[in-house]
Amino acid sequence: MNTAVKLFLLLGLVLPAHFLYATQSNTIKAAVPSSMPPYIIETTKSGIALDIISKIYRNNGYKIDFSFLPNHRVVKEFLDKKHALAFSIPYNDSRQKVFYSKAILSFKNVVISLVSNNFKITSLSDLQNLRITAFQNATNFLGGKFKELALDNRYYKEITNQQQQLTLLLKKRTDVIIMEERIFLYHVKKLKLSNAVKQQFKVHAIFKPSKRYCAFHDIQQRDMFNRGLESIKKTADYQAIFDKYITVLKP
Repeated sequence: MNTAVKLFLLLGLVLPAHFLYATQSNTIKAAVPSSMPPYIIETTKSGIALDIISKIYRNNGYKIDFSFLPNHRVVKEFLDKKHALAFSIPYNDSRQKVFYSKAILSFKNVVISLVSNNFKITSLSDLQNLRITAFQNATNFLGGKFKELALDNRYYKEITNQQQQLTLLLKKRTDVIIMEERIFLYHVKKLKLSNAVKQQFKVHAIFKPSKRYCAFHDIQQRDMFNRGLESIKKTADYQAIFDKYITVLKP
């Protein structure tokens, strides 16, 4: 415990939030969901979301200690004040003394087909008679109408291995796959597909994007984070983080 913290305790004063969560090395504790490449890669403690958060704090003289947890524990441990901030917990205006940052990025789930199939997919109804392979728990994330469609479709399935979704599509063992767009682009890059193969994919954006925030206990930490976020968005550094992990498909 550093001298400043001891002094606050001896005097019976209330510690500022940054003392509650910072160690002697000025390290901030953060709760994040378990590995979700390219946003969160637990093995390397990197990824789009983690790199953005780390850069903002590094620019302000802090380091980040990430705790990788199941989604429900991210929320619980953050609300129990075991961490100074949490990434990607549900936005909830009713929570007392929880301060949300501006959106650091958005998730956009998409439908992906093969160009050769010439599917016209502009709404959920266009998926009714197709073989669909979605990410795990997609029916819990894509809304009630999608869940109804999935339950009525005998060819609908969900798998955990998202890279395998691309393989199934290319081998024509499914008509469409449903993935978050940057997760799809991340696996396209990891598979080192040729340009000719990349051109076989067609992306159908029929779902609304959903924003992702950081949550804080301390409004001053939140405000510092927002200023840092706005600052890096004005530089090439922000886009460079995305480019590091994904390959954009050219039309």
